[in-house]
Amino acid sequence: MLCGILGGLLTGIAVAQPATVLPRFDTAGDISNFYLIDLTDGDVELVDRLQTTALRARKLPQNLFELAGRNQAARPGELFLLPLHRGDGRVDAALYVETGIGYVAYIDDLGRSNDTIGDEYTSMVGRPFGGIAVDGDPGYVLIGRRLSNETSIGAFLFHGPSGRALYLPDLDDRPAEASTTETTDLPTITRPVTAIIQDYNEQTLGAVVLDPTSGTFHRFTVSERGDRLSAAPIGPNLFDVFAQDGQAAGEGRFMLLPIFDRLATLNVLVLDRATGTAALLTDVRAADTTSRLVPLSGGVGGPIGEGTLAPYVDNNRTRGAWLFADNAVRYLDLESDETTLRSFPVIVDRGN
Repeated sequence: MLCGILGGLLTGIAVAQPATVLPRFDTAGDISNFYLIDLTDGDVELVDRLQTTALRARKLPQNLFELAGRNQAARPGELFLLPLHRGDGRVDAALYVETGIGYVAYIDDLGRSNDTIGDEYTSMVGRPFGGIAVDGDPGYVLIGRRLSNETSIGAFLFHGPSGRALYLPDLDDRPAEASTTETTDLPTITRPVTAIIQDYNEQTLGAVVLDPTSGTFHRFTVSERGDRLSAAPIGPNLFDVFAQDGQAAGEGRFMLLPIFDRLATLNVLVLDRATGTAALLTDVRAADTTSRLVPLSGGVGGPIGEGTLAPYVDNNRTRGAWLFADNAVRYLDLESDETTLRSFPVIVDRGN
């Protein structure tokens, strides 16, 4: 099927690292295409699925850093893009966050044009996350909060080294300015890694937050009022399955990916860049269940450089993910065998 288009295809994609992904959701909550943003210069590519092992990537004329007025490269943890969902299933906006200065902006009319990320860019007044801003510190994770009607109404920014989080409310109203609520008694984690936990109605329950130094998995739970987080350790230790050294991978050794079934987070994939092996953290949705860390056979065939995962969600289930690393793309198959992680090289059409 692919033979007829091979003339315009490459087996690898020249993606500078680090990069970040902004998924494009359809009204059913599925993901088959996404924006890939180069964090070194702000260039943006729109990536569409042709098949699981074939993608089309097209560079957009719009540059994210020029849009935001940023003049320097970013590392993962220093810049976030969060999709903002409406109650009717549409995702037509994103939240842009620069953690080092606490800056926040809205990108509206998301995906309206195939030549831009969004047609409107609006900065919030002041620095909403300025209370925990540390320039040059990548130790942040951003956790979006959605209600059972699917609407995005807020976001938590967690600064791992201080164990503090700020909650930014009322994002459904796109306020020009807002006051934040602080949680101060969270665990201290130098480089936290996270995966969202959501229920079957897509309501945010919290997040799995990994401390890759100690190997502890924490469950961050959204409070009843919705403006604070609490934390408790869950499941086994990371290093019950993975070797504790693995210094070859450097920062960001572990990558997490939530696994959805009927749009609820049931499990989390844990990928070790140092070895290319993986495990499944099971049963994370309900706080009263016992999670296990189950090693998977297979993997990606060896160590991985700095990379980015883009999820593929179809019919409300996570079918797999595309791994962008080492100037190549691989598809990680998460559904053909529950005990094995299979990966396949991906062909990328870069023709315009």
